[in-house]
Amino acid sequence: MAQQWLDEWERMLAAPTGELIEFMLATGERADDLRQMTPFAGVLSEDERREIVRRAAAA
Repeated sequence: MAQQWLDEWERMLAAPTGELIEFMLATGERADDLRQMTPFAGVLSEDERREIVRRAAAA
């Protein structure tokens, strides 16, 4: 199952940036599931992650 999620992320990462951002901010079961299997774990510091969440909430 994990490979399916990673394949989906690979497709999303190949999409235009705007689509990727839209998806990453999306609500719904599919988006929630994919965020549980994120390829970004450990890439950002906690402060960087919080800043991104803050900016997304303000958008």
